[in-house]
Amino acid sequence: MAHGFYTCEYCRKIVFMLALKDAFVVAEGVRFNQLLKFARRVMNSKIAAPTLIRHLKYLVGAGIVKRTQKSKQNIVYSLTSENPLISREDIELAAKWYRNYMEGFGSLTLRKIVQSILRLSQLLELEMIKIYLQKTFTNVKPESLVFKAEFIKLYYREYGTMLMEAARDKKAEYRGVMNLLEKEIGDMRNELFTS
Repeated sequence: MAHGFYTCEYCRKIVFMLALKDAFVVAEGVRFNQLLKFARRVMNSKIAAPTLIRHLKYLVGAGIVKRTQKSKQNIVYSLTSENPLISREDIELAAKWYRNYMEGFGSLTLRKIVQSILRLSQLLELEMIKIYLQKTFTNVKPESLVFKAEFIKLYYREYGTMLMEAARDKKAEYRGVMNLLEKEIGDMRNELFTS
């Protein structure tokens, strides 16, 4: 597979990971070992360090990613500030995600977690419909929408994963939330398929 933001899934996901890890805002960037750990969670659980290095070299050469060697053992990666692939809105979205991640979701009730996951799914679908319509009915180049679509999907998936992890410790609330879900599922089926 050829390296490139529009042709290589790994290159795209590295850029997304750096955005999600708040590399624009945090001046020191992301250390290679942290990036590898995140890549194994987001991209491929078996990705090897040499594979990640190969893609990073391409992105650094293309001026999309910045490599900073702070010492022999301390190399960090961040997105370049003049990066044309990332909008200010995307950076702010990533920064907000990171703050929510750092603050944790442990204080949410199971009902609130479920409601948040439902809203997240709805929001993702609305974003994808919007991008599809833009691609279909405007003169915007489809390639320019690739980043937005991929970034949004990855962002929401990571946010949803955190919410699901927070739900694990809410066993006492399980029965009440299941009753609520059964009712909502029934109502939605009736509305969608019988109306």
